[in-house]
Amino acid sequence: MTGGGADAGAGDVSNAGANAGAGDVSSSTSGAVTGDVAAAAAAGPTETRLRAIRHDALALAEQLEHDMVAVSEARDSSNVDDEHDPEGSTIAFERSQLAAVRDSAAARARDADDALERLGAGTYGICLNCGRPIAPARLDARPMAGLCIDCAS
Repeated sequence: MTGGGADAGAGDVSNAGANAGAGDVSSSTSGAVTGDVAAAAAAGPTETRLRAIRHDALALAEQLEHDMVAVSEARDSSNVDDEHDPEGSTIAFERSQLAAVRDSAAARARDADDALERLGAGTYGICLNCGRPIAPARLDARPMAGLCIDCAS
């Protein structure tokens, strides 16, 4: 998984957060990513960590989108019949793999946005299901967790 960012104070629920939407990862995200980095400089450790996770996820999704375009362009410029090539994977398979990882990165960015929203609302670290505090060790391991370990099981 992506790291980066300062170590979060797992029990820190007092930081004010701002929600910057993940948006469509197929469009350029460099402006939003730059804004996240600047905002994180003035934030507490939990917000800084969540923004770093969001930044990394959006950057990965954007890179994978570019890779998908490159795979398509390579296919268009080649007259290889990859669907019947027993030696390698098909272009469709490669695009499918890239799309799955891109979608996972976009979901991670949305999860970070949701956690930032909870942080700003003062509900970060509180289980969305039962309302009990989420264990600091869980938040340290999974900073975007919205459920306590009992509700997540």
